[in-house]
Amino acid sequence: MTLTHQGAPWVKSVASKLRDVPYPADPAVLDPRIAKADDPQIKRALERYREEGWDRKKVETELAIVGEWAKQRGVFATCNEFGVYRKVAPLSARVAWTRDVRESLEKLGIGWTIWDSTFGFLSRQDGQTSVDGDIAKALGLKAP
Repeated sequence: MTLTHQGAPWVKSVASKLRDVPYPADPAVLDPRIAKADDPQIKRALERYREEGWDRKKVETELAIVGEWAKQRGVFATCNEFGVYRKVAPLSARVAWTRDVRESLEKLGIGWTIWDSTFGFLSRQDGQTSVDGDIAKALGLKAP
């Protein structure tokens, strides 16, 4: 939630106050932000995110639990939605997270869908739909 829901106004947690949270959770990037944080909730959320070490390896390790569970039971697992709130999160973080989650899911044999609304690769404004090519590419799709 620290990364994926940063700045989301409907979230009733500190995530709604967060901005510019990077991915991966690089201490060299996070430590200066933690040091400057005036809000103790923001400071603690960023510290926890750094301590959890969210990166490709962490994503795959967490998803492997589901992959192993499904394999042991002979069932198909799917991740029904993932993404990062695009109105606030840095594009580089959104792209890296999306790529890492998608590639990890595929490696583990877990199906996936993307939550598109404000988390995916399509934008709608004034009746027009546009494709976010960077996110589409992170999903392994060809963007127009």
